[in-house]
Amino acid sequence: MKRVFILTYCRKPELLYGTALIFKTLRVGFPTAEVQVVDNSSLPGLVRSVIRAWAEQAGCSYRQLDGPRATSHHLFLKRTILSDMGGTVIFLDPDVCFWENCENWSFTGLVAGRRIPCFYDEFARCVTMPRLHTSFLWVEDVARLRERIVELQRRHFDFDPFAPYMFPQGGRWHRFDACANLFAALEGEMHAFGEIELNAYDHLFCGSHLDQVLEMLDPADRTALRQLHSDVRKDYRTLQGAWRRQEEYFTKRRAELPVFAQG
Repeated sequence: MKRVFILTYCRKPELLYGTALIFKTLRVGFPTAEVQVVDNSSLPGLVRSVIRAWAEQAGCSYRQLDGPRATSHHLFLKRTILSDMGGTVIFLDPDVCFWENCENWSFTGLVAGRRIPCFYDEFARCVTMPRLHTSFLWVEDVARLRERIVELQRRHFDFDPFAPYMFPQGGRWHRFDACANLFAALEGEMHAFGEIELNAYDHLFCGSHLDQVLEMLDPADRTALRQLHSDVRKDYRTLQGAWRRQEEYFTKRRAELPVFAQG
């Protein structure tokens, strides 16, 4: 059985285009899957009602979390994975579009997703460690993943596979983003998406927080990202193939793995 989870968050109406983007093509990518939308304390009123309406129109169940940012993304991933469910679990960000049916995919690895390399992140001002990006994270057998995490934690009791953290070493700051520690511990059991998978969907980076990121970017990157968001607001199909340009961005900023991270 495959279960899909989408955590939404929108703090102002101007950003709804990113938060509601996935509902335009969700059933292209997952035509029959059980999908649960969990809204993470979006702005009450119009914003929440729009998200709920789009979710229900797409045949999703809907759950509302209240309070100031009721949960963080990594805790949502953690609580879902460590619950007692079985089967395949898929996490999607709301700023994703699908061009092909992904529902019948299967992978030999524990977790599959888009591999993000080690690179210098302008926004975080850190060298960011490799991981499978959580915008589309496919957990092939969630019960088996839980078993592997427990095995690791028996030997390494402070191991947290989900939480992001930053630390300085050698005069530079480094960052393990959400689930990067999981990737580092189980890289041999991870499956990185190839061109077939990457051509089936695209992710609009910063779809829910563009305004918080732009000023931290290099001017050329700022212009390109702003233009992409503007184009997608008018026609979501302009996002198709964006992953290739994103790969160029990561390649341009690729960093060497620090000594502590080299196996």
